[in-house]
Amino acid sequence: MTQELCAIAADWRQGRSYVHTYICEKIAASTVPDHKAILSALEELGLEVVAQLASGISVLNPQTGNRFTLKGTIYQQNWTYSAT
Repeated sequence: MTQELCAIAADWRQGRSYVHTYICEKIAASTVPDHKAILSALEELGLEVVAQLASGISVLNPQTGNRFTLKGTIYQQNWTYSAT
């Protein structure tokens, strides 16, 4: 993550919101078709995946030490994109 992004994401709520928006934009652009691609996108942001739950993904921002869980259908382990 860049210094600026790290500062923005210092509050875990803001960080979680930013990450969710980023993932949704990647899905809309058809560059994230499944759960595995979401994990890769999180790593591209410099986040560490600390747990994969049935209902979400827990991540750690190593620059701030903040942890948060992304929950929802798109973060479930069996999720795949369907353009219907």
